[in-house]
Amino acid sequence: MTNPLSSIYDIIIEAIGRDIGSDDELSFVKQRFERILAYNVPKGKGNRALFVNKSFKLMAQYMNRTVTDKEIELSMIMGAVLEILHTSALMYDDYMDKSITRRGNLCWYRQDSTGAQVLNDTKILMNGCMYIIKLYFGTKSYYTQIIDLFHEIMRQSTYGQCMDMLSKPPNMLRPQFHLFTKSRYETIVKFKTSYYTFVLPVRLGMYMMDMTDQTVHQQTEQLLLKIGYLFQIQDDFIDCFGDPVVTGKIGTDIADGKCCWLIVTALELCNKQQLDQLMANYAFHYM
Repeated sequence: MTNPLSSIYDIIIEAIGRDIGSDDELSFVKQRFERILAYNVPKGKGNRALFVNKSFKLMAQYMNRTVTDKEIELSMIMGAVLEILHTSALMYDDYMDKSITRRGNLCWYRQDSTGAQVLNDTKILMNGCMYIIKLYFGTKSYYTQIIDLFHEIMRQSTYGQCMDMLSKPPNMLRPQFHLFTKSRYETIVKFKTSYYTFVLPVRLGMYMMDMTDQTVHQQTEQLLLKIGYLFQIQDDFIDCFGDPVVTGKIGTDIADGKCCWLIVTALELCNKQQLDQLMANYAFHYM
């Protein structure tokens, strides 16, 4: 089945290519961008793009407003931008976690001649996305609001990533089990996952329909944060028990000593003997 976002990615690649230009001294950058996007982005499920598009259409129905094909295309471009941003975050996350596979392929940083260059590759994607938003939405009445929202959510995501990584800092041999609480887990999920997976795409769709009432946005956000929490619990479960052939990645949360739902729940339910076994074996890489 053809990915409905494929043609939108082509539009974005062409626009970025025009921005870079045909100057020989930047031709390698243009080729690099195309390679990064082609390898990492298209195999994603596209849920965030779908959320933007569906939210936009649902808001139009609610407001009894007819939308044009051009407006629908813009909602898809906005969704594709969000997918690319999401992918850049995954590429960064995979490098920090030393993950092996993503979306059925070796993680990008594991590609020949990539390694630490993945850090700049993620910036190429992120900055390209900001350019696309300005190019296609810079004259819209809601432009300032969506830019502010993007920056707000991206900032919050770094807070969540920080808390996630500090659960087992790279220079520590063992996880900090005293931090593996339900409260901390909820905070990690809220900032690392829920905001940019659910809150961001839906609120973008609302802004694109000129729905600017902040009370409505806040009410929507609270509901979406709860959905995001359920989503992450399922994702943690799949990381451990999912089939890599189906999921496209080899789960490493337990081996990496992550503060995930499985260990938080186990610590709440285990007895003293089980606790000792967990603390002795959790986060070890066994061959």
